[in-house]
Amino acid sequence: MYRIGQKHIENQLLNKDYLLELPPAAVTGLPQAALLKCVERTVTYECGNSENKLVLDLSKVNQNDSNDVSEVKLLRNSNSDIGIFILSNDNRPKGIQFVEDVWGKMMEIKKLYHEYNMIALSEIALSDEMNDIENGEFEKEKALFEAMVLSAGESFDDLPKEFQSFFERHGISENMDFEREFFHQTERRKKLHSVRNLLNDIGLKVAKEQKFKNLMMTKVINPLTSENG
Repeated sequence: MYRIGQKHIENQLLNKDYLLELPPAAVTGLPQAALLKCVERTVTYECGNSENKLVLDLSKVNQNDSNDVSEVKLLRNSNSDIGIFILSNDNRPKGIQFVEDVWGKMMEIKKLYHEYNMIALSEIALSDEMNDIENGEFEKEKALFEAMVLSAGESFDDLPKEFQSFFERHGISENMDFEREFFHQTERRKKLHSVRNLLNDIGLKVAKEQKFKNLMMTKVINPLTSENG
């Protein structure tokens, strides 16, 4: 979550003064964006096409802070090496209803996001000469969706100015009906609509946990808003 917050401070969608107000984008948006990134990573690496695994990025985790990193594996992508931990149904925490609910929803999200990717890739393949254009639009669509998830339903007027400008550059205004004008435009975006709703469910549940609130302040908000953050 810290790295995602840092990324969006650098691209100016977020700023330190805004985060200090603890808006929805901080309290529920950053966790949802982190979960979305986990799902994207998992779909990319596929984990042997298993339905019950998630890929956690441990490249910046101090091994002394982890009780069990024996299954950390190193994978190579086109840009860099990242240390990952394969969280599966066999080694994940169990026995707490909250954990079971979150795991179940994450598996649903992973399935939906995979379906979204497959639809988009098939459309790009069918476009022949338009491949580069279509692929560029697909990447823009994913970036826009990430920003929607990060905003966590915040009122357009209450978002930082650069966040508003980002939406406006992508054809989204404060009066836009997301349900009708974005999510229901294409079949693949309907998949994103379901992903957004499930992420929101998890974000709201997690935000109620006191341990999570403490973690957010000490490990995410305070470092991001400090003078050296």
